[in-house]
Amino acid sequence: MRPILVCVLLLVIAGSIFLVAAEEYQRERKGTAQISDAKSTNDQIEVKVDRFSNTTTLILKPQILIDKPDHFMTLGIKTEVGKSDDPQRKASLYSFVHIDSQSKSPLDYGDQELRFLVDDKPLDIKTENFSEYPSIEAKYYIEKNNLSRKRSYMAFVFEPSFERFGKAEKIEMRLGPFEMKLNQQVMANLREYAKQVLEHNKISKEGKS
Repeated sequence: MRPILVCVLLLVIAGSIFLVAAEEYQRERKGTAQISDAKSTNDQIEVKVDRFSNTTTLILKPQILIDKPDHFMTLGIKTEVGKSDDPQRKASLYSFVHIDSQSKSPLDYGDQELRFLVDDKPLDIKTENFSEYPSIEAKYYIEKNNLSRKRSYMAFVFEPSFERFGKAEKIEMRLGPFEMKLNQQVMANLREYAKQVLEHNKISKEGKS
């Protein structure tokens, strides 16, 4: 009788060990997947700190909006956060959204104004200028050599815009006659970028940077 009880006890212990090991494996797999997802998003965001000027620069690398044989368009953002020279403001946030368009033939950009709808409500931004040269830094620019017609736009982004981007469920953009809804991956990157901008801005306001 005793050998049978010992065998049963050993089977129970072995089963318990196997169950714990299986649960631990599942947790590790889940954790690895979460880390991988976070890294894939953060790879699209570059943060640089200048210790001399006490300024933090955040770059959202160009996100593809249109990718056709005859038309290619991207969206990128550059934001600088730091101490403000204005005594009434604790921090300075200076940000531009960059839209770069490349096409085979000239395109009609209508009023050449960049507009966004965030969760069906207009976003307060200001189109600054446009040119035939890339508006974002060259190392981030995605060059399409077979598309010779280049057009770039810059628009000033205000701090409240990042608060809305960070919570957005739907983002739409219009540039002249071109209207589009940002896909889920671009929106995820934009939300994460907005959260990082606001976090760095908060640190500057609290005087921790």
